[in-house]
Amino acid sequence: MTRKFISLLIVMLLLSACGGPAVETFLPVQPPTEPPPKTLSFLAAGDNLIHRPIYIEAKEKNEDYDFTHTYALIKKYVDEADIAFINQETPLGGEVLGLSAYPQFNSPKQLGRDLAKIGFDVVNHANNHIIDKGEIGMKNTIDFWKTQPQVTMIGAYESAEDAKRIRVVTRNDIRLAFLTYTYGTNGLSLPKGSHFVVPYIDTELIKRQIEEAKGISDAVIVVMHWGNENQTTPSQEQKSLAKLIADSGADLILGMHPHVIQPIEYIGDTLVVYSLGNFISNQASSDNMLGGMVRIVFEKINYNTKIKSAKFIPVVTHFNRMYRDNTVYPLDMYTEELASQNGVLNRDSRFTLSYIQNLLKRVIPPEFL
Repeated sequence: MTRKFISLLIVMLLLSACGGPAVETFLPVQPPTEPPPKTLSFLAAGDNLIHRPIYIEAKEKNEDYDFTHTYALIKKYVDEADIAFINQETPLGGEVLGLSAYPQFNSPKQLGRDLAKIGFDVVNHANNHIIDKGEIGMKNTIDFWKTQPQVTMIGAYESAEDAKRIRVVTRNDIRLAFLTYTYGTNGLSLPKGSHFVVPYIDTELIKRQIEEAKGISDAVIVVMHWGNENQTTPSQEQKSLAKLIADSGADLILGMHPHVIQPIEYIGDTLVVYSLGNFISNQASSDNMLGGMVRIVFEKINYNTKIKSAKFIPVVTHFNRMYRDNTVYPLDMYTEELASQNGVLNRDSRFTLSYIQNLLKRVIPPEFL
């Protein structure tokens, strides 16, 4: 026998003794672990419209102003939210520019500090009053919010580059992008050559920014200052814009400006809140006294974020016949006795508790109440 044959024979005998060729074994491949579901609670409030009696009363409370009493009864809702939003309808130009109300508003900077103290995280200024005090009023507003780094301000920008920077707020590993636009600024405009930017409604801009926002966030919220004042039914323009925004991929549309509530509906997967009405004001109509907050839960499952639930929380603006005791009441805390004392009765005899309860049922679909 050759040496090669003997070696081969020995190998075969060894393999036979060991039960044949060894079989290589592999552990089963584990699929990638899906992250656990995440949720984020979001609260949005409507037009914070600061008329003269509201800031006069705030100064009576404290020489440096104190608005916290106005919002004390709704603070618990703000505290419960991971992110709370409000539309600040008036600029915060401060006393140096002279405080004022309708038709050209200007509010104390302390109002902003108190909104931050209450717990609002996102404040919108894209509305028809942002340049009521001109470029300097807008600049003062922007500069003020720089002193409140815990608050994200949207809707008033100090340059074109600033306006292009989409604001994203993150909680619980869910990123919300905020875009905002206004129909106009009451015929006022910034001076020629100004580098400040008001984001006016522009359909091409809206589509482009939604596409960009989708790439850097989990959900896109579009705030629209639109519609007709004192109309509880959305205009055809609102409907058309809502369809365009929904088709462009936004998750939530928040409507401001009509100063009364308007319906809520889904367009596909997009939730549209046509108008939240007033949060606080001293306006003259019973319908202006009913506003709302909307509480929305976003849910993120396997990197896909959707609206899980949405609820409308009705609120009532209250002030007495002397335009004091300005307070935002949750509707479920409002009484017939309070309604009989509401200062709106000075100008509108229709106001009762049942009137605003019926208005709520007429406008807001029951699935959101």
